[in-house]
Amino acid sequence: MKLSDLKIGESAYILQVNGEEAFARRLSEIGFIRGEKIYNHMKAPLMDPVEYEIMGTTVTLRRSETKNIEVSKEPVEKIKCPSSYTSLGQEE
Repeated sequence: MKLSDLKIGESAYILQVNGEEAFARRLSEIGFIRGEKIYNHMKAPLMDPVEYEIMGTTVTLRRSETKNIEVSKEPVEKIKCPSSYTSLGQEE
């Protein structure tokens, strides 16, 4: 399912962000990572843009951008944030 399919008031879990690398990186920096819950708050009168909430932050995206984001209605396993990885050679 694509994020663009989410109706107002519904929520889902991020599976994957596709598209250009810069786009995916920008979204991951604001919380669009696997397993995070996202809520569809509202759509503009012409259905574009759409307002979402993720990790306590309100984000507005164009409908064309939301077609690159795969989501699931069922919870999915979260991934570790890259900053939480240990350095090579260090033990946890």
